[in-house]
Amino acid sequence: LKFVFGPAALQALELVDRRAVTLVNSHSGRSLYQCKHLLAVYLCQAMGVVHQLTVTDKQLTSLLLAKDKEPGATA
Repeated sequence: LKFVFGPAALQALELVDRRAVTLVNSHSGRSLYQCKHLLAVYLCQAMGVVHQLTVTDKQLTSLLLAKDKEPGATA
């Protein structure tokens, strides 16, 4: 994995080891992953170790708005 994905693979594997990938679902069917590495998302999905959290639509909107306000976030 390191050969194909470079240094990002080590960071992704660390997230997988810590089981730090969460799938946030809203009641309306919208969802998002709380994780900065797409590779970690794919690996956790394949291993079946994704944490799932169900929230209200308002809570999901708050999470998305908080992401926009993070330093370095682009619109």
